[in-house]
Amino acid sequence: YEQTVSNINRFEKVLPKLRSINPSKKNIKTLYFEGLDGMKEALLYKIEGLKGTTNDGFWAKDDGTIPKPMLDLFHKWNASREKNNITISGITPEHDSTLEFFEKYKESHQKIMRVPQTDYNSDISIEVTDKFVRIIDPHDLKAIIIENERVSESLKQIFALAKRNFVKKEPVEMLLG
Repeated sequence: YEQTVSNINRFEKVLPKLRSINPSKKNIKTLYFEGLDGMKEALLYKIEGLKGTTNDGFWAKDDGTIPKPMLDLFHKWNASREKNNITISGITPEHDSTLEFFEKYKESHQKIMRVPQTDYNSDISIEVTDKFVRIIDPHDLKAIIIENERVSESLKQIFALAKRNFVKKEPVEMLLG
């Protein structure tokens, strides 16, 4: 009996290591990126597999502190995204920097709502695909990708709630304004 208990205890200690070797689809995979090369890798992560999809997001503004090479990466990402027929939706602050992207990428930005900075004034972007969530801090050149369909689905629901909030709010504000 004692030998069996000892074997079970040793197995329980080794089990997490075994799971990490062959993770199930239920696990959460987290990736961290930094620097310009890391940002490029994060932005283009599994882009081929996203062809024809729409990604939701809370999109950042640039108050002039995002490094120019990072802005260039955003333009390259947008070009790759459009080439792969990937549209984006969501919410972004009303800001000159976001207007620039609206004008340049009219087709793929039609589903993004520009909202007053008093309601949303973010310097980071949170993007949700069907398979993963990408969080980007372009100021510090850092990104995190959380690969898990349940996390993605939960955040998609949060984006839907937020968008409905602004759609309901807009006509009332227009009447009062």
